[in-house]
Amino acid sequence: MNNKAVIMARASSSKQAIQGDTLEDQISQCERYIASIHLDTAKRFPLVETGRKIEREYFEEVLTYCENPKNNIGFIVFKNISRFTRQGGVAYKDIKDRMSKVGVKLRDIYGTIGEEVNTLESFGLEYDWSKYSPSENSEIHEADKAKDYVRDSLTQMIGAEIGYVRKGYWNRRPPYGFQN
Repeated sequence: MNNKAVIMARASSSKQAIQGDTLEDQISQCERYIASIHLDTAKRFPLVETGRKIEREYFEEVLTYCENPKNNIGFIVFKNISRFTRQGGVAYKDIKDRMSKVGVKLRDIYGTIGEEVNTLESFGLEYDWSKYSPSENSEIHEADKAKDYVRDSLTQMIGAEIGYVRKGYWNRRPPYGFQN
C-alpha cells in the first residue's frame, strides 16, 4: 500500500482563505489526520477557487499530480466533502472513480469516506463486482448536500437583494450623485 498523501484545502474566496475555515486551519487538521493514520504528506495544495464549477484549474492540478505515477500518491486528504467539491454526488462519484483507476483513495478527516470491502475476501477471491464501498451512499449524500447548500445560500442572498431593489433600495455602490 502506498502511504503518500496530498492535502487539498479549498476556500471559495480570498476572504474565506484567511477568515473562518482558513486554508491554514484545514491543512493543519489534515496533517493531524494523516499522522494519526500513519501516512506521509507528499504535498499540500491550498486552493482558492469555487467548488461549484466543472472546470477548476487548480483542482485539476491536484488530480493530475496524483495521477502521475512518478509522484506515487496513494491518498488525497481533505477536511470534508464540501471542501472537495460542491458539484453534487454525480460529479463526486466521477472524480472518485477517476482517482480509483490510478490507485488513489479519497479521505476526509470527518470519516465519511470509508474503506472498500471485498465481499468474497473470506474465500480468497476478488471480482470487480465483489468490491464495493459501504460508505458510498453517505459520500454521495454529503456531496449533494454541499451542492444544495450553495443553491439555498445564493437563493437567500440574491432573493433578498431582488426584494430590496423592488422596494426601491439600491444594492451595492450607488451611482454617481446618489447615496445609500
